[in-house]
Amino acid sequence: MYSKWDKWLFRQVDNSALVLFRMFFGFLLACEAFGHIALGAVDKHFLQPKFTFTFIGFEFLEPLPAPLMYGLFVMMGIAGLLVMVGFKYRTAMIFYAIAWTYVYLLQKTSYNNHYYLLMLLNYIMIFLPAHRSVSIDAKWNPRIRKEHMSRWIYL
Repeated sequence: MYSKWDKWLFRQVDNSALVLFRMFFGFLLACEAFGHIALGAVDKHFLQPKFTFTFIGFEFLEPLPAPLMYGLFVMMGIAGLLVMVGFKYRTAMIFYAIAWTYVYLLQKTSYNNHYYLLMLLNYIMIFLPAHRSVSIDAKWNPRIRKEHMSRWIYL
C-alpha cells in the first residue's frame, strides 16, 4: 500500500512555477547562444586559438569550421527560443544539451562553473514536463495539456 510519503510525493500541485521557469530558462538559453556570437566569444574561444585545451578524455573534440561553429550557436539560440515558447520542447532541450556539452568540453580555458551548471540544468529539463501548459505543444496537442504535476517534480 501507499505510505503517507508516497501520497505526499505524488500529490498533484500547480505547475505554473515550472512553466514560468521553462519560459525564463529558454530565454536565457537563447541569450547565452546569441550572446556568444554578438560578443565575439565564438571567435575568441573557438576559432582564433591555434590549440584548444579540451577536458581529459575528450581530446578528440575539435572546433567546427567557422561557418559551422556560428551555425551551431545560431541553432542553439533558436532551440532556446523553442524551449521558451514550448514548441518541440524535448527535441529542443536534447539538442541544446548535447550542443552545450560539446561547447563546454571543447575549451576548458574558458571554464566557468555556471557553464557546468547550465549543462546539468539542460539535462534535468529534458525529463521535466515543463511543456504541458502555456506552450505551443500543449495548444496543438490537447492530450498532453495539464495544469498540475506531481510534487516530486518540484523537489
